Amino acid sequence: MLTSRLGDSMTFSFIGTGIYIIGTTGKKGGLIDFSLDGVNVMTNFSRQNPALICDQILFNKLDLTLQQHTVVATLAGQQINLGTGQLDGVLSVQRVSQLAIERYTIPAQMSSSIDIVPIICVILAVVGLNAASGLAYFLWRRRHPKPRRVVSSTARTGGDSLPEDRNDTRLAMFGFRLPRKRRGDRTLTQSQAEDDAAELGPLTRTSPVTNRSEKSSEP
Repeated sequence: MLTSRLGDSMTFSFIGTGIYIIGTTGKKGGLIDFSLDGVNVMTNFSRQNPALICDQILFNKLDLTLQQHTVVATLAGQQINLGTGQLDGVLSVQRVSQLAIERYTIPAQMSSSIDIVPIICVILAVVGLNAASGLAYFLWRRRHPKPRRVVSSTARTGGDSLPEDRNDTRLAMFGFRLPRKRRGDRTLTQSQAEDDAAELGPLTRTSPVTNRSEKSSEP
């Protein structure tokens, strides 16, 4: 907007929280009055300048409430033209910039803290339950150990199954032949004793009464 007639005005309505009126200043000068929502907020603003300069802030108002506002700029007076020496004055507005930023009021105290006592109680309860379960399993396992593996010895004698001896298993892996074990009475029959003696070799003699192997002193 550009006018040189006294009393001419520019009216601009907007919804926002602030406003900038951008225009030019120069040798012609001019006195401008500004009103906001019907209230005079600035009078006799001088736009005189030795040189023409654009994009100058003629008026600004911030920190307004977010609602509709109306601003009016009026050419209220003249000044001496710095170029001609005569009375002159213009109202030159390039653009109007408005702000529409809503301001939020932050309460003095915000209940943002979380009560962690119940959370800690739950964590402790879970840990205690796991510990109690582990202790109960440990005690139960001590009273009820895992059963040992058994190897059937019925291939030759037809007797009961015997627990596997780890030492015997390891010796058998290296090719050692071991006598077969029998479970029952400690006294063996004559035929069983002779079979065991034959398996143990010529240097071993089996006692049919005590079921013990004794080394022979004969060459």
